Amino acid sequence: MKGSGTVNIGSDVEGLSSLTLGNATLTTGNLITINPQDNLNVKFGILDLYQTTQFAGRARESGQTHQVSADYVKAQQGSTPILSNVKINKQFSVGLSSTVIFSGNVDLSEADLDLSYNPSITPTIVFSG
Repeated sequence: MKGSGTVNIGSDVEGLSSLTLGNATLTTGNLITINPQDNLNVKFGILDLYQTTQFAGRARESGQTHQVSADYVKAQQGSTPILSNVKINKQFSVGLSSTVIFSGNVDLSEADLDLSYNPSITPTIVFSG
């Protein structure tokens, strides 16, 4: 995915409730919002986040499930991604020297967390959000 903006995803197929996409890579300056139509859930296989990026799903009403999810999210080494309104299903990996910002409504309850560590340096691990 390149650029910034909102990606509107919809379908005319009656009864379609979910759409599974492949992998997506976001790099410097990409600010992407995924906006699925009502009652359509969108799932990515892998989200690779490089440098300074922002990935957001459609905001949901309180108590509703996420419409946008990813099985695997990888914050690459030295990156500063901002995530909101997304569920991470299986694994969230954070590379060395990365800063991850959760700006709201990120569900990690079912995901494994993989934090890279280099024993030869003193790490500065900061979680915010």
